[in-house]
Amino acid sequence: FRNIRMLVKIGFNVRANNILHRGNIDSIPVLTKLASELGVAELRFTSLRYVGRARELPHSYFLTEEDVVRVINIFDQTIRNYTKDELKMYLSATSFGPNFHNMTPEEAAQRISNKRHQTTNSHFSDHPYACSTVDNRYLCYNVYTGDTHWCFMNVAHPELRTGTFDPETGIIVLDNPVDFTREMLSERLHGICSKDECVYHESCLG
Repeated sequence: FRNIRMLVKIGFNVRANNILHRGNIDSIPVLTKLASELGVAELRFTSLRYVGRARELPHSYFLTEEDVVRVINIFDQTIRNYTKDELKMYLSATSFGPNFHNMTPEEAAQRISNKRHQTTNSHFSDHPYACSTVDNRYLCYNVYTGDTHWCFMNVAHPELRTGTFDPETGIIVLDNPVDFTREMLSERLHGICSKDECVYHESCLG
């Protein structure tokens, strides 16, 4: 904590990241209070992901759908105690999805559009979905292995590689392509994410 206090004192905007698993969900209010007292500018929560060494952990560590609902409820109650000037708080979109709270489907689509137009990459500026990987618009390159992946979230899974990239020639060879199209996702999404259940289905796609 001494280092955080020192950085805040000399003028740094400190961002703290916290990994949530089934054993520490109830610590959100305590961690938030501590971050505020230390002068942290931004606090972000993300969920434990099944990548890297985390794949060796028991499945009981990972959040279930019921746990995610608990996280959102606890977060919602906690964030009300702080203004944005005191502490900015976020649930990572890569873990808990985009925040469309109190938005109409049209407002949600506009929010995505606004974020896309903030990027300098023209390949994404007109992309209508929350996730850039939909319709294979995104390709991740692992500089250590030379492999390409369809999402940065699975670079730690060799079996999920889609191909290879040669940095000298710039040639990409896709030998294991993935069908990650809008049509495929829309058809396979069930439950609360299905098109019949969720008004944000077209923008979020799960």
